[in-house]
Amino acid sequence: MPELIESLPFEIEARVPIQLGRESISSSVVAVSELVKNAYDADANKVNIEFHNLGQPDAWLLIQDDGDGMDSGSFANHWMRIGTDSKTDVSRSKKNRILTGSKGLGRLGIDRLCKTLTVRTKTSSTTDTIEARIDWTKYELKGKTLSEIKHNIYRIALGETDSFPEADDHGTSLIMNDLKDGWSKDFLRDLRQELSLLVSPFEGIEDFAIELKTGINELDGPLLSTVMLESAVWKLDFTLTEDGQVTARASSALYGEDCFDGPHAWQEWLKDRSDEPCCGGFKLVLYFIPADAPGLKKLSFSRKDWKTFMDANSGVRIYRDKFRVRPYGEPTGKGDWLDLGLRRSKRPEGVTQKGWVIGPHQVVGAAFISRESNPELVDQTNREGIVEGEAFFDLRVSVLKAITFFEQKIHESAVKRKNTKPADKTKDMYAAAQDEYRKKLNNVLKKASAQNQNTDDFKALLAGFSNVVAAADDMHSSTEQIIKEIQADKDTMANLASLGILTVCFGHEAKEYTNLAAANAVLLLRAYQQGHFHMMAPHDDEFMNKIEIIQDSTEFIKTFAGFALGNVRPDKRKRTNVNLTKVINSVFIAMDKSLERQNIDIDCSGVEVNIPPVRAFEIDLESIVVNLLTNSVTALTDTPAEKRRIVVGLKQVDVDVELTFSDSGCGIEAGTEKQIFHPIFSTKRDRKGNVEGTGMGLAIVKTFVEDHSGGSIRAIPNGSLGGAEFIIRIPIAPRRGGSGKDE
Repeated sequence: MPELIESLPFEIEARVPIQLGRESISSSVVAVSELVKNAYDADANKVNIEFHNLGQPDAWLLIQDDGDGMDSGSFANHWMRIGTDSKTDVSRSKKNRILTGSKGLGRLGIDRLCKTLTVRTKTSSTTDTIEARIDWTKYELKGKTLSEIKHNIYRIALGETDSFPEADDHGTSLIMNDLKDGWSKDFLRDLRQELSLLVSPFEGIEDFAIELKTGINELDGPLLSTVMLESAVWKLDFTLTEDGQVTARASSALYGEDCFDGPHAWQEWLKDRSDEPCCGGFKLVLYFIPADAPGLKKLSFSRKDWKTFMDANSGVRIYRDKFRVRPYGEPTGKGDWLDLGLRRSKRPEGVTQKGWVIGPHQVVGAAFISRESNPELVDQTNREGIVEGEAFFDLRVSVLKAITFFEQKIHESAVKRKNTKPADKTKDMYAAAQDEYRKKLNNVLKKASAQNQNTDDFKALLAGFSNVVAAADDMHSSTEQIIKEIQADKDTMANLASLGILTVCFGHEAKEYTNLAAANAVLLLRAYQQGHFHMMAPHDDEFMNKIEIIQDSTEFIKTFAGFALGNVRPDKRKRTNVNLTKVINSVFIAMDKSLERQNIDIDCSGVEVNIPPVRAFEIDLESIVVNLLTNSVTALTDTPAEKRRIVVGLKQVDVDVELTFSDSGCGIEAGTEKQIFHPIFSTKRDRKGNVEGTGMGLAIVKTFVEDHSGGSIRAIPNGSLGGAEFIIRIPIAPRRGGSGKDE
């Protein structure tokens, strides 16, 4: 039997508060902001932050609030108890404020600010003040346990004063001496900026004010929100309700536009996430304020004013119960939790160009969450962000998709306001000038003929003028030819991109088949060389199985390689009459083995044989089918094997050939039926919400259908099989007028 010696608790070294205070809080600015949050939780209406005698040995700092204050019992049981759960048991204050703190560690940040602290606190119902004097250097003593460090607590009658200010009728004063920081002007400016960001500029707390006093005029005074937001060109209002309903509105008072999307169910809006948002409901407000915003001039703001404001406020922050959660949205860039800067660096296009994205320096925004409605968004212990789990990633991907919607509406508006493309405008100007000078030349020739102006000098002048016009015509023709060649090269590159997409999607399959063929070829060759032609059961079955594997694998490689090489044949890059039925069959024959191996059931019974040809590039039509097929294969990845289906239909409808392409995959995200055809737009995301994929496949399809073939395409988010469905119409080739000639 073991002998019990004694029962012991864990002892805590005195240095633990140092680790929880000065060593876990990133800066003195953060420490001050935590103390301001404590004042808010204490139902204070106002917090004064005053620096005295800065630059002198006796410099000190006062943080004073008019909150509830504490009596001797609550001071001893709550303020003097590290990690108290008093805010965990009660989630709201007496004023019904949602409490911003819950870990009971904020006061330890004072150790980051000073060596000695005097705390004075009083409630409205008491007639005296409680005072405690804290010497933080005691916690640096070696060999001391936490319970061995004592602090004196006093009761002071009203009217007894000293050099330190008295608390108000109720509230708490923190008087800090032996400051550890020099608090330079730049440091104080950072503090003011941090405190101004602490309270949301979007939902100001009307009964809570912060005032700063430093002795520097430009930094002193109340922290107020700015009217700069009124200069925004566009505003985004996004809401995810607690029951998973999504709505988004992009509006512009400047242009008189209001674009609304929704409501959509969460699982339809984001196809690659869980059925319900782990993050809970939240709101997002985003203002687009570029440097050239017309509203800046209207409000008499200079570019310098814009820069100052954006330096302090740009980015997307997170506010929990109206208080900022660090470090999200810090103007320094390290708070760019959405990677807006990275997105912008990869896609620096102008707003009228396809693929344009917002830069973090152009927006001021905030996501509003709450401890009550977002319980899974838990703060890290060091108060430096939210624990990055599924809830955080659901929040992130929701914000990113809302921003994508916002970007698209801004882009569409900009394109609409731009009357003509630069190339078209230049072309029209040239044509107008050409007509004008031709008329003038003809008038001159007529007048010269009428007046018998046949001198050699005049003839030479007219000849020179005619040569200039002729040269301009030649240059115009050459330019048109160059444009056609560039367009042809661009189309070839688009087709090669389609081939690349195909290779990415099925390349690993081809590699696997190649490996199987090579390995089994070695085994068979060895068997032949060693004379193993007569094998007993079950080796004879195994031998036949190896033969079959080689046949299937090599056949796949042969078919796939033939299709890939045939895809870029020169004759396919000429416009001619094309039988779309044959194109569809050739693609599915090439992919048959791979689709079978992935348990994808293909139904082409709706593809009619006797369909009139269409006037198109055969390579375009192959690319269309290939892109639709690769998209379906990707969408079927997480679908149970027994439910993986692709159905293709082809029939004549009036003067068109109609192609339908349906799958039983995850479908198209609600609200993106048009966006999916835009270049670089992709709904493929990783766990954190970052966009994957090229986003070019359907953009290529749309170009080939509409621009090259004169047809139309539309997408149905949840079609006949439950997944995505595409309906393409291409005009039937004319029967006369040289329709059989290549172009």
